[in-house]
Amino acid sequence: MYIRSLALRLSLPTAFALILGACAAQQTHEDALATSAEQNQGLPATKVEQSKPFSDDTLYAILVAELALERGKYELGLSNYLEQARATRDLSLTVRTTQIARILKRHDVALEMAQQWKQLDPGAREARLILIGEYTNARDYRDALQEVTELLRAGESAPISEIAVEASQDDKADLASLEPDFAAIANEFPNNVEALTGLSVVQLAAGHSAEALTSVNAALALAADDSTALYQRYRVLMQLGRTKEAAASYGKLVDLQPDNFRVRSHYARLLIPIDRTKALEQYEQLLEMAPDNEDIELNIGLLHQDLGDVDEAEKIYRELVARNMHADVAHYWLGEIAETRGDDAEALKHYLAIGEGKRYVDALAKAAEIMARKDGVDSAVSFLEKRREDAKNPQDKEDLFAAGAALLTQKGAYARATALYSEGLKEFADSINLRYGRAMSQVLSGDFKNAEGDFNSILKVDPNNAATLNAYGYTLADRNERLDQAHEMIQRALVTRPDDPAVLDSMGWVEFRLGHSGEALKYLEQAFSITQDHEIAAHFGEVLWREGKKKKARSVWNLGIQNNPDGKVIPATMERLGAN
Repeated sequence: MYIRSLALRLSLPTAFALILGACAAQQTHEDALATSAEQNQGLPATKVEQSKPFSDDTLYAILVAELALERGKYELGLSNYLEQARATRDLSLTVRTTQIARILKRHDVALEMAQQWKQLDPGAREARLILIGEYTNARDYRDALQEVTELLRAGESAPISEIAVEASQDDKADLASLEPDFAAIANEFPNNVEALTGLSVVQLAAGHSAEALTSVNAALALAADDSTALYQRYRVLMQLGRTKEAAASYGKLVDLQPDNFRVRSHYARLLIPIDRTKALEQYEQLLEMAPDNEDIELNIGLLHQDLGDVDEAEKIYRELVARNMHADVAHYWLGEIAETRGDDAEALKHYLAIGEGKRYVDALAKAAEIMARKDGVDSAVSFLEKRREDAKNPQDKEDLFAAGAALLTQKGAYARATALYSEGLKEFADSINLRYGRAMSQVLSGDFKNAEGDFNSILKVDPNNAATLNAYGYTLADRNERLDQAHEMIQRALVTRPDDPAVLDSMGWVEFRLGHSGEALKYLEQAFSITQDHEIAAHFGEVLWREGKKKKARSVWNLGIQNNPDGKVIPATMERLGAN
């Protein structure tokens, strides 16, 4: 519809202007182009005198072309114009043909005509800009950059950063070879902010993050409030893992565009892992901009809960439930709040109110845990079995097998857990989740042979499955068997999950088993700094104790016990070491 309406708007007036121009020898191309420009989105006219009037054949072809455009026969209209533009090399016809080709997205014709336009009027900025766009579309980035360079030398601005973005998103572009071309422009025009920013975009895409930061910092030194450069700096810093600085750079974009909802929303999400208090402030400002936005309300509730203001979070969740907005998620967190208060009946009510969807199985698993505490594990497993039989979604059914077996594992019923996992695998033979769960229940029951079979089955299908590599490697290390193989597996898991405390703990433990206590302490301390998990504390404390650092070992164990008073691993470790 857009193309048709634009073709109508550009049609007969232009044709008559061109025809009249041919009939009146005094009329210049400037006049014809002025008429064309007025009809064609305000494109500038070009001052070139018409050398001779059009022939009758050309006049007729123009009229036929415009009538064709009027009637929606776009290819016929373009074909006639292209034929006449080639034959006459008339500037007004060349400009008109270029414009029509661009509207119809006939990039080959647009490129040819823009080249002819430039030949006929070398000073035409519009022709160069169209050439830049068409060269970029054709992935001829060097030709596009040549046009950019000529514009810059003429004292004009040029969209170099747009070319950089297109090239960086082109899987087939050789960014390493293009980088020197962008660098040459930035060196020739060292005070051009867009040239420096474009260079930074290409450097980042080529994997040269440090150089990209240097370039974009140079751009911001020239124009501290340039929004494109600020956004590029944010991208570079994120790539370098400097998330706090990246968020600060993005925050300046918010300051420049305080009413831009999308920009502020992204900033709020950036702040969540960095500073939840500031994130909450941003979400509250977003709520002022969009008072009825339930997504924002939910995020505000979650942040209040995370910051310890449970009463305010509860108030927001209840309001969402009353309005039936994000009701399942709100019910889930209301259930968790009730559990923390020891109100199992209230928690159960909320968990059971959640319908099939994203939180459904998680809520049922939570409900089953409450039932197990109240009525015993058999009652809870029966409840999950009934929900599994009623499940319409195959994924829910598979997950409910896993939830029931996980509950049995948690309660120490390893043989029953293994049997339930096996039952699930009869129906979902390709489920990595069920096979992994069965392997872990077999490890806990002491059946390492069958557990190893499941581990190997998973790795045959998914050789880089980090959870399996870690669990398999840790189990070998804990059994003090095939330690080199265990180390290799955990190392592969660590490549995928370098900040996972469970994998760091496994690496520390296998290093300890290998007799590398110094390396072991490095990994275990890193894991413990992330989470004071009971089992990590047990391992970290044991290595410290054996290294003679008994005071620090006791401190680590005490923290682990505080976080899990009912855990048995630390007391067992202390007793084995004679540290009681």
